[in-house]
Amino acid sequence: IRALASRVTCSIGARWEQAYPRERGAELSIRTKAGATLTIEVPLPNGEPENPASDEDFIRKFRQNTSDLDQAAVQGLLDVMLNLQAHTLADLTQAANTALARGD
Repeated sequence: IRALASRVTCSIGARWEQAYPRERGAELSIRTKAGATLTIEVPLPNGEPENPASDEDFIRKFRQNTSDLDQAAVQGLLDVMLNLQAHTLADLTQAANTALARGD
């Protein structure tokens, strides 16, 4: 990852700098080893107020970010998170600690 990170550059594109704060988009370009440049523009990222993330988006990202943890414990934490109104802060803390402890 560090080798890849050393080859990454980040800059503010004129189009998006001028459009901010009316628009909050981004452009990503990747140059392949073969020399080709692949570019994608995202005019309004998922999760912005005008383009809210769905429950399915949230769950998918959560699962991706916790893929190295015990999945039964992750599911327990997710169950608490998706039903916070029926749980206490202690329930949430316990579920999070359980998921993290099983990931060691």
